[in-house]
Amino acid sequence: FIPQPLDIKKAQLNFSPEYLDLVNFSMSFGKNDLSAKGRIENFLPYVITDGVLVGNLETASEYLNLDDLMPETEETTDTLSQGATQNIPSDTIAASPVEIPGNIDFTLVADYKKVLYDDIELKDITGKLVIKNSVVNLEKLKMGVIDGSLTLSGKYDAKDPAKPLADMNISLQNIDFATAYNTF
Repeated sequence: FIPQPLDIKKAQLNFSPEYLDLVNFSMSFGKNDLSAKGRIENFLPYVITDGVLVGNLETASEYLNLDDLMPETEETTDTLSQGATQNIPSDTIAASPVEIPGNIDFTLVADYKKVLYDDIELKDITGKLVIKNSVVNLEKLKMGVIDGSLTLSGKYDAKDPAKPLADMNISLQNIDFATAYNTF
């Protein structure tokens, strides 16, 4: 899956019937690095009796190129009625609401200095994702992009999986859309 050698520099996982404790983890592959630490509690009752899974994970990276993580996909060509062609990934499926289990209480904290994705450079990404009671809250996901900054906060409420609710606040500062358009 990852074409470069994976170098795990540190890894300590303490395991007990009550919890899994990722004391420290750091790895690199190519120029990329990733570190993490966190704890998961109540995992046995979650698996056996549908108990509440409680956890937190803090992740960080100095440099992460997401294109290095993406698998190569085959593309199929779909002929449109006008005779034009369009590339459509072979694994394309119809969009449907995402169900969020109600018995997960999990927090993910991110701190990434530089992230690349499809020729887009994001800097100083910080934020928190909290999953609890079938709701995903995104708390102040901040990043530098296109010589400006972007902040996202909001929630995805899947308590009724047939009719999920989404509410997102987006704040843009000092982003030059003309420059952004020319880079894509």
